[in-house]
Amino acid sequence: MDVVERVRTWLADRDVVEADGVWLARGEELDADEVAHEWARELLEEPQLTGYARLLLGFGLLDLLDAYPVTVEIRRALEPGLTSEFWANYRLRLEAPKPPEAILESLWTDLFVDEDTAPIAFAEVLGNDLKQLHTPGGLRRARRVLAVSGPVPWTAKDRAYRYAATRPDLRLALPREWELTTHDPPQGR
Repeated sequence: MDVVERVRTWLADRDVVEADGVWLARGEELDADEVAHEWARELLEEPQLTGYARLLLGFGLLDLLDAYPVTVEIRRALEPGLTSEFWANYRLRLEAPKPPEAILESLWTDLFVDEDTAPIAFAEVLGNDLKQLHTPGGLRRARRVLAVSGPVPWTAKDRAYRYAATRPDLRLALPREWELTTHDPPQGR
């Protein structure tokens, strides 16, 4: 059974099911965000599971719902020894054909705006391997990350922006702030 099916089974055990794109919890209709708010934390605190299993199930719930609150709960429950797996899961979903709206929202509204997390998050989802991203998935990831990277401090994204500006397949993904500058760091950050 794949991870998403395990999550569906876990939810069904709590009388939460999806039918024709509609979530029902004990007969009450919910949207994906409501399901996430109600059950993500409980799933990510399952005491009989290892931290790694909880992380995988958390990403399975994210795949199922594509709801931002799941990303918040995954980060809250993340054990220190699992950060590599966390970032690998973000990169994987950023390369998928379907845009990972919840992950992009997580980057834009959480990880990239916090001065403590922005440099690490940007490096992990793009900066560390930008020059190796030549596959269709890799280019999708680069474009998606560049498009939401405006809040990242300039010192963390300068090299990546300069490199992306030399690539016609990435240049258009750079935020408008880059186009408006003379390619010198903007004032302030």
